[in-house]
Amino acid sequence: MTWRQLLLLQTLLKTWLVASGAGALNQFLERRFDAQVRRTARAPLAAARMAPASALRFGIALSCAGAIYLVVVVNVLASVALLRTTAWRWRFADRICPRADCSSPRSSTSHF
Repeated sequence: MTWRQLLLLQTLLKTWLVASGAGALNQFLERRFDAQVRRTARAPLAAARMAPASALRFGIALSCAGAIYLVVVVNVLASVALLRTTAWRWRFADRICPRADCSSPRSSTSHF
């Protein structure tokens, strides 16, 4: 495996870590809304089968681990870009583009 292939593999793995952390953080933020939607009501946080603090710690740990390792192995710019994108997605995307099935309690399918 060449050095560039190894760098690409490391970048993809660390991006996966940060994206997984963003998913956990999104579950934490959206737990009250998810409890109201039939499709997501059985998610662990929405159904109160998992403590919200645990999901928050897990999401932050994954995101930070991926970002720190990305700085060490790839470069600072890649890490900063990934964290900024993750923060934007985590904070604003669901409120700007709400899920189609949130608007109507009778909706049983998503439009995505």
